[in-house]
Amino acid sequence: MFKFIQKIMSKITSQFIAGLVVILPLVISIVIIYFLLDKLDSILGPFVAGYLNIDIPGLGLITLLIAIWFIGLLATNYFGKKIISLYESILHKIPIVNTIFGGLKQISDTIFSHNNKSFKQVIAIDFPFYNVYVIGFIASSKIIKSNIKSKQKLVQVFVPTAPNPTSGFIMLVPVKNIIPLKISVEEALKIVISMGVVQPKEYIKTKIGLK
Repeated sequence: MFKFIQKIMSKITSQFIAGLVVILPLVISIVIIYFLLDKLDSILGPFVAGYLNIDIPGLGLITLLIAIWFIGLLATNYFGKKIISLYESILHKIPIVNTIFGGLKQISDTIFSHNNKSFKQVIAIDFPFYNVYVIGFIASSKIIKSNIKSKQKLVQVFVPTAPNPTSGFIMLVPVKNIIPLKISVEEALKIVISMGVVQPKEYIKTKIGLK
C-alpha cells in the first residue's frame, strides 16, 4: 500500500514539475513586461503631463516598443554591436547572472539565427492526439535509429508552446509521421507568438462555419 501511494505521489510530483516548467517562463515574461510598463507609465506619465500638458494613453507601451526598436537598431550597426558585445561580456562576468543570461542567449540564438545550429524546417505532427496537429521544428537533420526490432527512423522535433516559443517539448518522431509545411521558421514563430492571430500568406484563406 505504501509503495502504491509513493508511486502516485511521485507521478503527481513529476506532473506538477512538468506543468511548472511549461508555465514558469510565461509567468516570468508577463511579470517583467507588466513591471516595465508600470514603471515607464509612472515615470513618464507625470513628466509629459506636467511639461507638455497632455495625457498620452499607453505611454509606457509606446516607450517600451521604441526602446526595443532602438536596441534592434544598435544591434544591426557596427558601433551598436561593439556596445552590445561589451554589455554581454560584463554580464558574463557576474556570478549567477552569467548562467541565466548565457542560457537565454543560447536559446535566442538557436531560435532566431540563420546558421547551421538553428531550426531546419517547419513541420506538423500528431500531438497530443491522433488527427490533431501542432506546429513543430526539425531540431536536427540527423536521423536517429531506434532499436533493431522496430527499425524505425526517428528525427528530433521541438514543439513550442504559445505564446512563449522558448518553452516546449523535445520529441523523437518517426520520419513517416512528419508533415512538412511550406512556411519559413520566422513565419511559424510569428504564429506561435501571436497565438495563431498572425497568419502567413501561404495559408489558404477560407471561411469556416462554426456553430
